[in-house]
Amino acid sequence: MVGGGFGPAVRDALGPWRADRGEPDTTTIGLLTEIRRHLPVGVLSNCTDALRTDLQLHGITFDHIFPSAELGIDKPSPHAYRRAAEHMGIPTRALAYFDDEPTFVHAARTLGIQAHLFTSPAEFTARLRALGLPLTSRDRHEVPAPASAARER
Repeated sequence: MVGGGFGPAVRDALGPWRADRGEPDTTTIGLLTEIRRHLPVGVLSNCTDALRTDLQLHGITFDHIFPSAELGIDKPSPHAYRRAAEHMGIPTRALAYFDDEPTFVHAARTLGIQAHLFTSPAEFTARLRALGLPLTSRDRHEVPAPASAARER
């Protein structure tokens, strides 16, 4: 137990930390909904077993959910990415992976996964379009698709 080894200050902080379930990002949730119209989407998270409950609380739906607490493996271990891909029935080379942690992006790339750093919903949308996903929603946070992606379609 974390609190037991680090004293009362940590024990006192655990309650508020556990109570904070985060705030949903409606732009990204909208993108997720649209992406799922075209292909299955999974989440691989170094998270506790509360991930499924938190997603449900915020109305966020994934086709595959892999909290590290259930996998028994954390990112950036290659086994975490491989196990998630295995459970989805998708070869790693056929995956597109996005993460806001550069170390995790690098680890995924070493397995042949098309891995990209997530910096914003607008950049995420542009990157997905460049990969060939026909996203149609327009949002004030969105940037135009790169000219090269537009020519490829």
